[in-house]
Amino acid sequence: MAQKLLHWFDAGKRDLPWRKTADAYAIWVSEIMLQQTRVEVVKRYYQTWMERFPNVQSLAQAKTDDVLRVWQGLGYYSRARRLQEGAVYIVREHQGIVPRSHEQLLRVPGVGPYSAGAIGSIAFGQRVPAIDGNVVRVVCRYDALTGDPNRAPIKGLIEGRVQEWLPEERVGDFNQALMELGATVCLPRAPLCAACPVRPGCQGFAQGIAASLPTPKERSQPTSVRALPLLFRSRGRLLVLRLPEGARWWAGLSVLPTLEVGSASAGALTPLSLGLELKGDSGDLGASLLKTLAQVATNELNVRPIGPLTHTVTRHRVELNPFEIRAPRGGLEGLGERAQAGAALVWLRPSDALKEPLAAPFRKILERSSE
Repeated sequence: MAQKLLHWFDAGKRDLPWRKTADAYAIWVSEIMLQQTRVEVVKRYYQTWMERFPNVQSLAQAKTDDVLRVWQGLGYYSRARRLQEGAVYIVREHQGIVPRSHEQLLRVPGVGPYSAGAIGSIAFGQRVPAIDGNVVRVVCRYDALTGDPNRAPIKGLIEGRVQEWLPEERVGDFNQALMELGATVCLPRAPLCAACPVRPGCQGFAQGIAASLPTPKERSQPTSVRALPLLFRSRGRLLVLRLPEGARWWAGLSVLPTLEVGSASAGALTPLSLGLELKGDSGDLGASLLKTLAQVATNELNVRPIGPLTHTVTRHRVELNPFEIRAPRGGLEGLGERAQAGAALVWLRPSDALKEPLAAPFRKILERSSE
């Protein structure tokens, strides 16, 4: 298996920037970015990140806002925070040098078994597996394993099989080759079996069941949430809400004040609501919104919809119907006193607002409103 995969990998591996270095920090950054994010997207962010935070020390010393701003657009922001936590830990415990020991790597915040295996094998040549979703799929198909790959006994069979395949040398290249096979050939929905270098030994292919493996886990339907983001404009500035680190959604990021229509999110949007509750029949969002805004403004308001969009947060599908609210003669400054639960409200120039570490859907709203 190792010989065939390495030969295939050497002949046509993708040209990726993190494959041009043996620096453990750079490899760590790339592996965290690649979790739940497509390679083409990561390529755009990786170079910028490495220019801004070229080593462990620079990341450990950076302001969290700067870290989130560079990460902005990659999603799953907890990854960026954990990267910085890990950097702070390494500076404190290992003088800024990424530890070589597999056991010590696992103690670094944000580094789990997969990340430790990838860093250890690619940067240090350690004979340890790096099992991600691509590898799980390849092994399940190769050995025709049915059952939940995240639970015993299937999980143990996968780990044992990869350990059995590991070569004595070029372990890092082998782990990358196995992941590359899953990412480019052994695809989730339509595997390219004709191009697979290990097809002759694949039991899933032989039995005609490769495309149905691994056994899919049952997924619950996402909870729907309807919300009204409010883009307040007054005297050439707009209102931005900076959320605390402990916020349930978009922790540590900047958002727009938002009202929830209903209570499906179990209060996740409460800190964004400025203490306002939607008044009237929510079927007519515009009229209901005006009744609500009567609580905070006495001057004439111009209200217009910006255009709906949807966004997924954990297991919630959030339907956003943003409104722009302009106060030609002021009268909205009192909103700045309504922040809740550790959040901070600030009036910013539009150009400065776009420099904030904005959560993705709110950045889209700002960009749309300026078109």
